[in-house]
Amino acid sequence: MKERLGVLAIICFFAILPTKQCAIAGQPEWAGKPEWVEEFKADRADEREYRNELREEARNAEREARKIARKEEKTARKAKRKAEKIARKKEKIARKAERRAMKAVHKEEKQALKAEQKKRKIEEDDSADEEMEKKIDDKGTV
Repeated sequence: MKERLGVLAIICFFAILPTKQCAIAGQPEWAGKPEWVEEFKADRADEREYRNELREEARNAEREARKIARKEEKTARKAKRKAEKIARKKEKIARKAERRAMKAVHKEEKQALKAEQKKRKIEEDDSADEEMEKKIDDKGTV
């Protein structure tokens, strides 16, 4: 009899144990989840999706703003380069005109120097001729 009681106790223990665990959990596993849990999960999923959409829209707006800013910077750099190019051209033209003016001045100075040298040479030749004539006259009369 004691053996039967022991076996019965063991059987009851193992039979009651799973139901006790289910009772502790709140509902048996086969019962499923209550409706409010599914609704809550659906609401959270909707909220998460909405937040993700907002984040995506914010990212897209940021991208567009950066894209527009880059485009503006590019046009500004392009305009700046164009202005610098025009300034360099003007400087180049000014330097070229200055070189031409310096060449003309140098050429005039050179021509004036040549004319002066020619004049000196003629004067020297004339004075040399006069001296020769004097010597000849001096020698001839002697």
